[in-house]
Amino acid sequence: MIETHFQPQPLSRKLMALLLSASLTPLTSRVLMSQIRYTVAQIISSPADYDKKQVTVTGVVKKLQHKTSKSDNAYTVFELHANGKYVRVFSWGNLNISNNQTVTVTGLFNKIKKIQQHEFKNEIEAKIVQ
Repeated sequence: MIETHFQPQPLSRKLMALLLSASLTPLTSRVLMSQIRYTVAQIISSPADYDKKQVTVTGVVKKLQHKTSKSDNAYTVFELHANGKYVRVFSWGNLNISNNQTVTVTGLFNKIKKIQQHEFKNEIEAKIVQ
């Protein structure tokens, strides 16, 4: 009988981080997408109830704009319309969407968001747009 002495080596921090993030990514996506879906009308009729909460809502893209901030960061803004109502949507980066396209947005809803001298009402800061 041959006896071997195998001593497992500890995983490097980079490898552990990679394995952990790979294992959590599908879970995180499922958790985000399993959120209760709301209608634009529900959110607009009672914005205080949804303020600072994650929402998932479906609608049609209107007034799509791709912009760049003063600090040279690309972002996208549009109105998400459904049944005669709309919410504003903000997302970092240039989203590959177009006007009149139906999309589902998941993100943080803000009844009022103030950035410097600008005030934005009824806006979703999107984390996922599909």
